Amino acid sequence: MTILWRVHYDDGRTVSNLETAIEDVPGVGILVIAQFNRDVGRELLCRKHFYYWERGLWWGCDLFGLWDYLTRPGWKKVLHGRNIEHNQFSACYERARLDPDLPAKSALLPSEVEE
Repeated sequence: MTILWRVHYDDGRTVSNLETAIEDVPGVGILVIAQFNRDVGRELLCRKHFYYWERGLWWGCDLFGLWDYLTRPGWKKVLHGRNIEHNQFSACYERARLDPDLPAKSALLPSEVEE
């Protein structure tokens, strides 16, 4: 099997599609979600208040995006982001960026460009 996504938590643990079903992914303390992206190889979702599962992918959003998601019909899965010290976040981000189980990145998505 192939890793399609991996969720990185503030306590250092991770979960992936090989270890758990979407409905069982722990929902609090998310720092980074790394997932397969057909356009750039690997997408890194971070710095969002919430993350939700829809159409076979994780998406990041703010409170208004969460409300919009919750008004749509169907089953829902929401994860809650967490703020931590910059050095801890940077270390987690690097682990997600260099994860050997996901394809290498070929480019940045507009959502990944730092301001």
